[in-house]
Amino acid sequence: MNKNVLYGLVFSVLFFAFILPKMLDPTKGLIFTFEEWTALLFLLVGILLFRKPISRIIDRLNQSYPWISAGKRRILIQLAVVLLGASAISLVFYVPSSLYINKYGVPAFYQNILDKKAELNALDDHLEEPRHRPKDEWELSDFMIGVAEVSFFCLLLIFVVEETFGYLHRQSLKKLELQTLLKEQAQLKASVLKKQLDPHFMFNTLNVLSGLIYQDVDKAAQFIKELSTVYRYVLEQSEELVSTIEQEFKFLDSYLYLLKIRFDNKIPVSIHIPPDRNDWLIPSMTLELLVENAIKHNVFDREQPLYLNFSVENDQLIVKNNLQLRGSSTESLGLGLSNLKKRLELLSIQDYRFSVEGEDFVAVVPLINPEDV
Repeated sequence: MNKNVLYGLVFSVLFFAFILPKMLDPTKGLIFTFEEWTALLFLLVGILLFRKPISRIIDRLNQSYPWISAGKRRILIQLAVVLLGASAISLVFYVPSSLYINKYGVPAFYQNILDKKAELNALDDHLEEPRHRPKDEWELSDFMIGVAEVSFFCLLLIFVVEETFGYLHRQSLKKLELQTLLKEQAQLKASVLKKQLDPHFMFNTLNVLSGLIYQDVDKAAQFIKELSTVYRYVLEQSEELVSTIEQEFKFLDSYLYLLKIRFDNKIPVSIHIPPDRNDWLIPSMTLELLVENAIKHNVFDREQPLYLNFSVENDQLIVKNNLQLRGSSTESLGLGLSNLKKRLELLSIQDYRFSVEGEDFVAVVPLINPEDV
């Protein structure tokens, strides 16, 4: 059902409730439906004129006063808009109509309708003489109040319909977004596993291992142990969207061991994580992706090592590395982070940051409280 159909149903209900019964009543007939037809036409014109302005008001309210956090205030604002709008519309119609009636009197055709209504009401109330309202009394009650009532109903109806369809539209978007996110999540899981089993990674690792076997058997055995830990974690966590801080840094220990052997201790690492945050969560493989991004985009050697710093501040994981870019441009810094960005979006985390600050590249990833999951 779209908005036009709903508006059409409202008009149909009003017609069958207020107009058709009078038209079918042999004591009344079509002449007694003039006011109702006028109100219905007024309502139609009002909807055509005010739908777009009210839609824009709702869009602003969605930004400033969302239903979740400011529902009561939003309702009060909307009611205030309806009341002020109805008062303004009534005033716009009242002034010229009042001037016209004061000068020329009530139009003859409408005075005829009022007289017939008065006669019918007198019969219903068993009065000998029909009671005719003075011009001033009709002017204030029948016209002013009538316009105000129709205006109020018109604006309120538009708000209700637009808010209802806005809610339905947001719900449909959420369902579509959820389906998309679930699909992306499955793709990301496969992407992580595929990426970590990449032939280049395997080739580099086995090449290091082959050299260690002839140089230091004990170190080679430790290397194999850490390598198995890395792959076990990858296989296990490829099925999980998030991991605890403790799990991630245990994995990082093994991963960094492989890197230190491969790069001959050219990547100094400092870690400052408070123990009370060990059970908090971050997207799985976050640390590996950030370390890999730093290695991929920077040059380093013994004289100019690549410093990695991991810390937690204000419930945010902060990872820093010094910039020693392979190229002269920083435009490529975000390419290797696209995977992590998608994971953060899957978890509805928007306040992450990847930026160049001075001579460092800084990654800020908000931690997830396990009680919120």
